[in-house]
Amino acid sequence: MGATELRQRLLQLDAQIVVQRLALDALEQTRLDVERELHATATFPVAELPAELITEIFLWCHPMHEDTFEVPSDVVCNDRSIPSPLTLASVCRRWRDLALSTPELWSRIEFGFRDGSSASEASQRVKQWLDRAAPRPLTVSLHARKSQRDESSITQHLRHLIHLYSGTIQHLTLVMLPQIAHQLGLESLQLPLLRSVCLWHSSMNGGVPHTPHPVMLFTDAPLLSKLRVSHFGATLLYYTLPWLQLTKFHGQIHTMELFIVAPNLTEVICSVPYLTFTQTVITHQRLQSLILTVSQNDIKPDDILCYLTLPALQSLHISEMDDTRYSSLYPFLSRSSPPLLSLSIRLDDAYFYDLKECFRCVQPTLETLTMEYPSEAVRQSLYQHEQWTDGFPQLHTLKFANVQGVNFTELLQFLYDRQDLRSFQLSCTEGTFLDDSIAVESGSHSITTHFTTLAARGMSVNISSGPKTYLNLVGSA
Repeated sequence: MGATELRQRLLQLDAQIVVQRLALDALEQTRLDVERELHATATFPVAELPAELITEIFLWCHPMHEDTFEVPSDVVCNDRSIPSPLTLASVCRRWRDLALSTPELWSRIEFGFRDGSSASEASQRVKQWLDRAAPRPLTVSLHARKSQRDESSITQHLRHLIHLYSGTIQHLTLVMLPQIAHQLGLESLQLPLLRSVCLWHSSMNGGVPHTPHPVMLFTDAPLLSKLRVSHFGATLLYYTLPWLQLTKFHGQIHTMELFIVAPNLTEVICSVPYLTFTQTVITHQRLQSLILTVSQNDIKPDDILCYLTLPALQSLHISEMDDTRYSSLYPFLSRSSPPLLSLSIRLDDAYFYDLKECFRCVQPTLETLTMEYPSEAVRQSLYQHEQWTDGFPQLHTLKFANVQGVNFTELLQFLYDRQDLRSFQLSCTEGTFLDDSIAVESGSHSITTHFTTLAARGMSVNISSGPKTYLNLVGSA
C-alpha cells in the first residue's frame, strides 16, 4: 500500500475514533443521568429510619457514664481523638442536624489542657460543646497537666468554665495539682445539681507533700453524696469536704480515719496497699457494702476487718484480700452480727470446714455467695457438708469463679439436691466439655442436658470460661 493510501486510511481511522468518542461521551452522560435519577428515587433503609430511632441509636453509640465515679477516659475532646458525637455528625447533613439537636450527646465531656494548645481556644471549644447540651445536667472531667508554662492562664479558664456551668454540673472530675484545685473558687460555689466528685491528684507518685492550710470544697452542694479520690490521706491534707453528707466512697486508704470522718457512708470501695498501725476498733453504724480491691499497682489490700464493727453490713467482697485465711473474718462477723446478704471470698487454700463458724454467722440471711478460686478440697467439703441441706434458707445465688478442674458428676448432684437455688454461675479457668454423658439423678445424659433440666425446674445457669460463654440458661418461672 502506497503512501497516499496509508494517509487515507489514517483519516478514516481518525474519523471512526471521533465517532466512538462521541458515542462514549453520550453513554457516560446517560449513566450520570440514570445515577442521579436513582439517588433521587431510590430508598435507603437507614435514610428511612424515623428521627427518634436514629437519635436512640446515637445515644447507644455514645459512651455515656452514670457519673464520674468510673473515672471515664474514652471521650476526650482534644486534637488526638474524635469524640463520637463529632463522628456521628460527620456522616451526612441529616445526621449532623440530629446530633446537634440531641443535648444528651453533648452532656458529657472529658477535656485535657495539653502542652502547646491555647488555653483560651481550648476553653472556647469546651464551652461550645457544653452549650449544645443545654438544659441537660452535665458530666465534666477537666485535666490539667503538671508541667504547664501557662499555669495561671489554665487555672483562670478552668475556674471560668466551672463557675459558668455550676448550675448544671451533676458529676465533676478534677485531675490536677492540688494547688490548681485550690484556686478554682470551689469553697462556696453553688452547685445545686452536683452528685458526685472525683479528685485525682496528678502529683501523688512522689508521696504526699505537706500543706498547712486545707481548702474547704463543695460546701454549697446539697446533693453531693459520692466521692472518689486517688489518695484519701492526701485528700484530708489538701481539702475539707462535707464528709457528713457522703454516702459512697471509692479510693485508696492507708488509715481507718475514713470510717470516722464519714459516719453516713453506706458503700465503700477501697484499696489498702498498706495500713498504718491502729489499735482501735471502729464501729460504723450505717455502712452496708464493703469491697476491698487491689491498688493501681496491683497490691492486694491489707486486712481492715480486724479494726471494724459493721452492724448494718449487707454486702462484703473480700476475695482480693492478701490474707485468704481470713483469720479476722469470724471475729468480725461475731462482733458485727450483720444482716449479710452477699459474700464474696477466695478459697484457694482453705477447707470449707475451716470457715464453718463464719458461715454459721451468716446462714439466716445470706442470699448470694461467691467463691473465687475454690480448690477441689473446698468444693468437696461444700458438696458433702450437711449445712447446705437446710442451713442457708435464704440462699438463692451461688457463684464459683476461676475454677480449675470440675467434677460435673458431683457438682450436678449437689445442684439437684439444692432445688431452692435460683441461680448458679460457674467460671472456669480453662475450656470445658459439656457433651460428655454422666449419670446423675435424672439418668445418664449429657452435661448440657442436665443443666437444661435444672433450668426447666427454675434454676438459671451460666457456664463460662474467660470471655467465652458455653451455657446461659434462664430458669423457668
